[in-house]
Amino acid sequence: MNRRLTRRVAGALKAGIDRLPLARVPEPRQAINRRWSLRQLLAVTLAGLVAGCHNLAQVEALTAEMSTACRRLLGIGRRVADTTLRDLLVRLDPIGLRNLLAQQIRQTHRSHALDPVGLPFGAVAMDGKGTAIDSWEAGFAQRQVHGGSAKGASGLVRTFTCSLMSSLVPVCLDAAPIPPETNEDGCFAGILDRLVDLYGAIDLFRLIVADAGSCSLANASHVRDKCLHYLFRLNDKQPTLFTEAQRCLQHLSDSTALASTSEAVRGAIEDRRIWVTTEMAGFLEWTHLVTVIRVQRSRTGSLDPKNDFVHDRYFMTSLRPDALTTKQWLHLIRNYWAAVENGAHNILDTAFQEDGRPWITGHDQGMLNVLLLRRIALNLVGLFRGRTLRGEEQRATPWTTIIRWFRNTLIAATPDLLEELRPRRIRTADC
Repeated sequence: MNRRLTRRVAGALKAGIDRLPLARVPEPRQAINRRWSLRQLLAVTLAGLVAGCHNLAQVEALTAEMSTACRRLLGIGRRVADTTLRDLLVRLDPIGLRNLLAQQIRQTHRSHALDPVGLPFGAVAMDGKGTAIDSWEAGFAQRQVHGGSAKGASGLVRTFTCSLMSSLVPVCLDAAPIPPETNEDGCFAGILDRLVDLYGAIDLFRLIVADAGSCSLANASHVRDKCLHYLFRLNDKQPTLFTEAQRCLQHLSDSTALASTSEAVRGAIEDRRIWVTTEMAGFLEWTHLVTVIRVQRSRTGSLDPKNDFVHDRYFMTSLRPDALTTKQWLHLIRNYWAAVENGAHNILDTAFQEDGRPWITGHDQGMLNVLLLRRIALNLVGLFRGRTLRGEEQRATPWTTIIRWFRNTLIAATPDLLEELRPRRIRTADC
């Protein structure tokens, strides 16, 4: 890493942590025998996450190796024990960290970093994710028994990821725990209510995009009751609607597609086509349903013919067809998968090793708190990658490379380098 890059990484880390009102997170510890402040421990945890640490022991090792300049940046004077971090993480109230995530988003919104790109309004993608651990006692994990034996039981921490998919850099708005007794469909309305409470006043989004698991008349009606629009994927979970959508659109040929795109992918050609109909407007009890969409994705010319495919996906929405151009419809649907499946979830599982290295496996509340802090770190690194770096080529830098930059900076940054950082005026979010 050259001096300029190290300075930019250090500046991004300093600004990202300074913008977070870490001291506002409710303190779960008693005042007696506190060796570290809450802000110090949260800052250290975030530093470990952006540096790609795989467990709390590696975070402890990082604090031992950290340069004097970065110790000053984080406000720590010596090594922080992993047991100290774990004791805090298992006791924190997840609501406090969800509020901290919201404050990060509201602060970022003030800088216009979350304005929609390629769409006339903001859109939020909602999708579920689960991580298996060894505990379920705190009530944040669903107990699952394997092979009928209690000895083979595990806990599944399920969350509903809400990502802003319309901005240049997709960011995580919330990661809501799904209670063990319900599923994505059952908690959809409550999570949407929280999103509206947090971000409704700043007009961050007007469209909710979700997979077929959330597609129900009750959820669609709830979205419209909030004066928002919905775009749900449609499959045989709604058999009558799905069959009718296929009847209206499946027979249409490639030449009748309203828009199409083509690109080279791993030596093959990948095409996308879109068809739109309003024949199903007001179908059955879906009085707010206006438009049904068919998107076909096909790949041809692969070195191995087995990798060629043709997939049709159907979507239903309360938006009128002319609310977006046909190319914007394609952009919107493609961005849904890019923002959640290929974006947040894929990055969390590969670059951050969330499923393989959840940090805390013996306490579901502790694991959930690490999960929430990891999404704050994801936003911090993502905004550096998508906005601080200049040029398309630099913005395509692999996530693992950027995470390595953060680690190298924490270890090698010198005092004279950090002294050159321009002072920033930080206005704390008030959500």
